[in-house]
Amino acid sequence: MSEERPRLSGRRCISHSSFATGRPANFSDAGLCSQVLANFLSLESNRWYHPTSRKWLETVRLEKPMPGPKPTDQVKNDPPAHLETPGPKPTDQVKNEPPPHLETLSMSWGVVDVETSEATQFAADGGHFKSIRGHRYIVSFRAVDAHGVKILTLDGSGIFQCSTDPDKSGIFHTAVNPLPASIPHQQFVENGAAPTLQDLIVVMKPDIGAFDYFRLSGGLHHFQGTSENLEYFADSGLMTFSATATNSRGDKRTASLTTSP
Repeated sequence: MSEERPRLSGRRCISHSSFATGRPANFSDAGLCSQVLANFLSLESNRWYHPTSRKWLETVRLEKPMPGPKPTDQVKNDPPAHLETPGPKPTDQVKNEPPPHLETLSMSWGVVDVETSEATQFAADGGHFKSIRGHRYIVSFRAVDAHGVKILTLDGSGIFQCSTDPDKSGIFHTAVNPLPASIPHQQFVENGAAPTLQDLIVVMKPDIGAFDYFRLSGGLHHFQGTSENLEYFADSGLMTFSATATNSRGDKRTASLTTSP
């Protein structure tokens, strides 16, 4: 069965040879003219009629390629821009400092008037009591620490106006210049298990069992107007007691107490 051919009768057509000669050609055969027109009309369906073989042939339409992206339009596969994120300032950084060292060593002074039995307690620093002639005082230094008290020291000294004791005639001599005076150094050291509480009590030389301001000795001196060396004792001036305490952790603190007439 042959393919049906389109028919256009009585039409004037342009032959294929007319494209070469540039002259129109008349086709008396209306069927041939129809075939030529069919070839053009069938371009939309990719089919055309071959007049020589009198067959419909399939053609492959070459699609016009779509314009591709220009080199400048290509997506750049560049890495994303590095965004600077503000970090913490050195001053804003969390400081990994060790916890504050807790002070566990506490100290105090105690003063008891032997004659009146009056007792007074003072803080580690800033305490002062008045010495009365003829009165003796038990002055003690105390340290307390939960970790144990390893070392205590106790000293006392000052510069004093001094004079001698009256002789049988009631005559006494006054030192031309102030004289230094002090009490013996005391120290407590615990090499074993340290106690949590430890006291040191002020002593004098010679030991009279308590502290007597007016028996602070300025030493033996032979000043002008005296026939021999005489011992001079404090009459006025500030006596300062000083102490230190060290616990088993190595923490060390100082303390002080003063007295005067």
